[in-house]
Amino acid sequence: MIRVVVADLTTVRASAVVRPCTVRLEPVSPISVRLDHAAGAAFRKQIQIRDTLGLGAAVVTAGGRLRSDFVIHATLASDQRSLITPDRVAAALRAVLYQADAWEFTSIALPPLGAQEGHLVMEDTARVASEILPSHLQEHEFPAEVQVVVESDEAKAILDTYFG
Repeated sequence: MIRVVVADLTTVRASAVVRPCTVRLEPVSPISVRLDHAAGAAFRKQIQIRDTLGLGAAVVTAGGRLRSDFVIHATLASDQRSLITPDRVAAALRAVLYQADAWEFTSIALPPLGAQEGHLVMEDTARVASEILPSHLQEHEFPAEVQVVVESDEAKAILDTYFG
């Protein structure tokens, strides 16, 4: 099941929440910064890494003080100023879903990847997600539920045209 909800991602309850980031796990959007702050100092220390991940990769960590036990970090950019493209969003979303399946997360909550970072319009993000999420949910047991968490009724209305 895919649900689009208007909520604060930092307070959503799910098996895992998805955090957009760079290949060094640095925040790439205001929601990433808010997740980092809400998760606490130990979380921020835990995600400091020496090596880089690949673009479009995903890695799982503990959720710190978030309501979700885990965070799936989706690498959308090589640095905080890099362009985020629909192809990068698609690769990262596939990697997120792979991790959710491997970890047997029953539910995940994610922001509209790419749109929050100001690189894609909401329609592009919705199109990419609508091409990937439904088929994954049909073909895999995990996750059984995906919440796409938006911050406005306008964003929800756009996403509902793709998932409603």
